[in-house]
Amino acid sequence: MTLLGSRFPRLSMLPHVPLVRATPVERHALDEGELWVKRDDLVAERYGGNKTRKLEWLLGDARARDARALLTAGAWGSHHVLATTRYGTAWGFDVHAVLAPQRRTPHVDENLRAGLGLGLHAHPVTSGPRVLPELVRVQAALRARGLRPYRIPFGGSSPVGALGYVEAGLELAQQIQARELDEPDAVVVALGSGGTVAGLSVGLAAAGLTTKVVGVRVTPRAVANAARVRRLIAKIIAHLRRTEPA
Repeated sequence: MTLLGSRFPRLSMLPHVPLVRATPVERHALDEGELWVKRDDLVAERYGGNKTRKLEWLLGDARARDARALLTAGAWGSHHVLATTRYGTAWGFDVHAVLAPQRRTPHVDENLRAGLGLGLHAHPVTSGPRVLPELVRVQAALRARGLRPYRIPFGGSSPVGALGYVEAGLELAQQIQARELDEPDAVVVALGSGGTVAGLSVGLAAAGLTTKVVGVRVTPRAVANAARVRRLIAKIIAHLRRTEPA
């Protein structure tokens, strides 16, 4: 049973697959105040991080829709693409990704090799503007083959994917209730495609906490901005209320 389902029983009907486990919090003393780190690198044994929390719900939704292939996009060394490949292939999906160029580093090359080794079907393009047309082309080709593709946006940050961090917000609230830590003044996370920030905001609010969520931009302002996060928050709430009006 998910924490969402425990708190709002009708939400137990939302499809998901079991990928993640609760992660511990660690205290680090500062000269003034305290810093706590929630160890989401430990969210799963084989591949942790925030993408895995999102994929728990995205893969569940894809299975509920009888999809046979996953289609997403990212840069050559995308952690989102690697995580999608790692767990998507394990759950029986063909995984396809449109890959945009980025500066090559040993880390980028390692991620790309790992994804290809796990069965990623890569569709490289020569520039960012070519990503969307190639996504449309690959999606049509997969449909023509009868594979029923399930499209996952950049970073997995759809209203479905962001449920992973609604759940994480409820998990943190449970740890606060258990007195593992006091309610923080702020939770600071990276702001890329917005799913982590938006999902946490909804989850903490649903638990009745007033903790501020601070997103530190790690992608261009055109992608990572407050207006985009507000729209995603509204979509998450609308998605949840379609199943549970309360």
